[in-house]
Amino acid sequence: LDELEFHAASRLCEMLGASLCFEENRKLETLSNRDWLTAGEAGFSFAREGREGVRAALREFQRRYTDYSKSGNDGPQAIFGRFFKWAAFNCEGAAYSPIRDILHEHIVETMPIEPGTIVLGKAVERRKIHSVRRASQAIGAHPKQLRKILKAIGALSPLDDDKLNAFAFFDGDQYADTLEDIRDAMPLRLASEYLG
Repeated sequence: LDELEFHAASRLCEMLGASLCFEENRKLETLSNRDWLTAGEAGFSFAREGREGVRAALREFQRRYTDYSKSGNDGPQAIFGRFFKWAAFNCEGAAYSPIRDILHEHIVETMPIEPGTIVLGKAVERRKIHSVRRASQAIGAHPKQLRKILKAIGALSPLDDDKLNAFAFFDGDQYADTLEDIRDAMPLRLASEYLG
């Protein structure tokens, strides 16, 4: 918080808290002074821990988000809701740059964002996180087979068991060699022909 100008620090706390404490469809104009105090205290409980505290609040947004669409196209605005909209559209000026930077960094490091996508005014240079669905498309493997392999090597946790392939995420950097091996592997049908 010491890195931020006071108005940006206080607004960060209020918006983190309002986004975590109140339903997404509740208009901010309807919040009372008591509600704003509650929101500010809740946001401060995260923000006082610095960048990692803000990242903890962002992980909480992701943990709470369960309304995934079958298309698998849920982006940052859907998951981070009001807080993302505030950062994207209402945080103009250098005073808010550190807040946008933390959110951008968190999104790129925890979500499967396509390279070239503009997130909070910055282009994503490379994909760090893969989903089972996108990885299977990229390497030409069946998602069921890929999922079994990723689970066996610990890339997916038991918490991912009930998630659709589009929302079962893993670190693409850490398992890049595995993905290459799977892509280059001989399919079972061809292996049986090769072995006679």
